[in-house]
Amino acid sequence: MTKSYVIDDDLLMRDAGQITSSAASQVASADKIIDMGDGFVEGVVIVDPSEIDFTVADEKYDVDLQLSNVAVMTSAVVVKCSLKLGDARDGMNDDTTVDKRRTLEFNNRVADTTYRYARLFEIMSGTDPILDFVAYMTKNPQRT
Repeated sequence: MTKSYVIDDDLLMRDAGQITSSAASQVASADKIIDMGDGFVEGVVIVDPSEIDFTVADEKYDVDLQLSNVAVMTSAVVVKCSLKLGDARDGMNDDTTVDKRRTLEFNNRVADTTYRYARLFEIMSGTDPILDFVAYMTKNPQRT
């Protein structure tokens, strides 16, 4: 059974566009940070890739969900969870499929601290990394 997710434009974490180096995710060319409020939050980050380059077979991609209590996320940033993309020939578990939706289930609590702000950050390595995807945060349909 296919799960369906609600899309809210305010929870868009990354819009389309190729990236070739490590950076925070952007929407409309600006870093996107989501204010989840001061309470406990459970949700899902939906990642829909449209391009993952593995031409040289040494490319690796981590899409990290970062949390912080600093609104601009310049300090006290923690990684809650990570989506690791890479070529199976290079020891990674994922394949090169772009038409496969990926999900990251999360909550905003780490080590007894509840975090207010969230963003995605892409860490890329390899000879010629190119990544393109759209991502958004939504409620977890299994928790409703």
